[in-house]
Amino acid sequence: MQGSCPRSSRCLALLLVLGAACYTSRDDFDPAADSNGTAGSIGAADSIEPADSGQGTTPDPTADPSTTADPSTTANLDSAADSSTTLPPEDDSTSGAVDEPMGPVPDLPTPRAPCPVITEGMVTFTVDGVNREVRVWMEPAASAAMDGPLVFYWYGTNGQPSQAQGALGNGLSLITDLGGLVIAPVHINGGPFPWLEQSEADHRLVDEVVACADQAPGIDARQIHGLGFSAGGLFTSELSLVRPSYLASVATYSGGGSGDLGGSRTVPSAMILHGGPSDEVNGFNFLDSSADYQQTLEEAGGLTIMCNHGSGHTIPGGVGPAIVQFWLDHPFGIEASPYAGGLPPALPGYCTAP
Repeated sequence: MQGSCPRSSRCLALLLVLGAACYTSRDDFDPAADSNGTAGSIGAADSIEPADSGQGTTPDPTADPSTTADPSTTANLDSAADSSTTLPPEDDSTSGAVDEPMGPVPDLPTPRAPCPVITEGMVTFTVDGVNREVRVWMEPAASAAMDGPLVFYWYGTNGQPSQAQGALGNGLSLITDLGGLVIAPVHINGGPFPWLEQSEADHRLVDEVVACADQAPGIDARQIHGLGFSAGGLFTSELSLVRPSYLASVATYSGGGSGDLGGSRTVPSAMILHGGPSDEVNGFNFLDSSADYQQTLEEAGGLTIMCNHGSGHTIPGGVGPAIVQFWLDHPFGIEASPYAGGLPPALPGYCTAP
């Protein structure tokens, strides 16, 4: 439920040890060009290799030809200013101890339609009178025992929700074992690229999922995160700028962009991954858009790390668990970097802090 969840927060570190906004895209991209580009692809979760000593693993281009490149078009966004507040210390009447303040409180939305029962598999939400399908991953027993993180995955052009398994790898089970949910929506917008046209409808879908998941089965409201590849990476970056009132942190595979946060008092953290100078499709360069995105967040006071896997327009192998650690280390409203003393060894060697 909204606020903190002691059941979840006390076991985050243990589980890891154990196991606008006016968003602007680059205007040099020709949307009429071949949307397939030169992208790599990802397959099922078991195709993700363990993280290596510092170089990304290029996915087998024959494994899943549906994951292809997808630059963006300019999106018209609705802004959502952050109205977060700060929790006062809580008096523990049984022991006399006083808990430390937990910082800003996420401003969660409320449902605008009857909420569906959220279960493993495909679930349908109603947004603006339209049925919207999402794929849900969860562990019912863990979810019943604790309120865990809520993670959204946004696929690229010609992609599908099941690709969340490849993008997160073993990180997916880390989330569900914490009682968390992984949500991968199905896009409905027109145009050649998912999420990037009429994106306000997808912003409202996120609001509805967050609101309903908070009611049941319950979530840790300070651990709401996003992940996406290519068009989905661009949308993930955009979402962080228009929903800073509850989005804690994100990770982008070949995403980015620039904009502002509408005067928000809180700024999402970001793990920004790209494939170097060759991460380019039809003239749209994701190295440049990733740099723009980092600058946007840093200038607003956000915390970021940049990760150049050097493999072009692909999802690197084995990085899912490291992304999950980054999310858990960067809850909503964090101001001081947990990596001030250096990046943890679980993160890829190709990642750097500003």
